[in-house]
Amino acid sequence: MDQKTEFEELQAMQQKSHSLRQKREESERENFSDASQNPNTKPDLDVAGVSSPESGEETDDQSDESIHPEGLIADAGALMTELEEAAAEHPRLALLAAFGIGMVVGQLLSRK
Repeated sequence: MDQKTEFEELQAMQQKSHSLRQKREESERENFSDASQNPNTKPDLDVAGVSSPESGEETDDQSDESIHPEGLIADAGALMTELEEAAAEHPRLALLAAFGIGMVVGQLLSRK
């Protein structure tokens, strides 16, 4: 392959990744707004607790996207937001969990 052709292919892949990321963020915003309007509905979750893809979306592109640092950073940010919301809803449980984690970490660090 010619270098220019490879460069064009890389640009096309980046554009496709960017558009898929935007579509996913828009659908997450829509799901969040739908869930906030009707608190009794929950999104479909698979075994890992991640929203399952809709039937029309390709899963290969999504799994490749999660390997990239931007996808991991976005996932970590979403996880932190969910943890903050859970801690705000259940402060006693959050305090108990923090205490337990502190005890485990303390025991691991105190071993010689």
